[in-house]
Amino acid sequence: MIEFIGIIAIVFVLLGIEGQLKKGNKQNEELIELLKEMKE
Repeated sequence: MIEFIGIIAIVFVLLGIEGQLKKGNKQNEELIELLKEMKE
């Protein structure tokens, strides 16, 4: 479980960096929704 939380944290950091570089908010929102679905 700890590893899973760590992976999510890394993904969010990468999404933040990618969002700043590409301004791709729609892609980020889609990936966050996928993470929420996986979490449930």
